[in-house]
Amino acid sequence: MDKKDSSRYSNREHTRINVVPLVTKKCPFCSNTLSLSETVCPSCKNKVGEPDKDGVAKIPGTWKKYVSAMFAIALVVAYLIYGRNIIAHIKSLFF
Repeated sequence: MDKKDSSRYSNREHTRINVVPLVTKKCPFCSNTLSLSETVCPSCKNKVGEPDKDGVAKIPGTWKKYVSAMFAIALVVAYLIYGRNIIAHIKSLFF
């Protein structure tokens, strides 16, 4: 091997990425260190999911919160549009 080939191989060694497998994860609420198998943080009692690439556990069930918030907003908008007419109609029936 000449000098040119040896420098090419040594550069490859410096650019190689070492991947370390995760053995723990951090709670996103209190930053407590948890094992990978734990689904509830023992210190803050919040549910946690699988770790992301940085080792922080994901927060499970956020889509349910968004759906329930959108449903509540839709109910408020429906009340503002139709609710006053319905209440006036009910009052006119009984009074």
